[in-house]
Amino acid sequence: MVELAAPARFGSVFIDGKLVGQNLPAHRVQDFPEGYELDVVEPPAVTAIPNGSIDLIAFARGLEAEQEYHLCAGVVAFLITTRKSGS
Repeated sequence: MVELAAPARFGSVFIDGKLVGQNLPAHRVQDFPEGYELDVVEPPAVTAIPNGSIDLIAFARGLEAEQEYHLCAGVVAFLITTRKSGS
């Protein structure tokens, strides 16, 4: 069982709902609001996002996130939402 408060984790990265990186080493950098960083180079799909195109980066973990994003226990979902053209 993964301790929910553990700072070291793994992360899976999603851009607009599409999985682009899976089970990457990550760690918690902030307790409130919870914030995480990857311990490895970002997946190519993340670095390919044009400057100014990210609208929101959110994090999800726990049972609901594991079920919704098909994650292993303790994995954090990095949820990146981009601005749509014309928005």
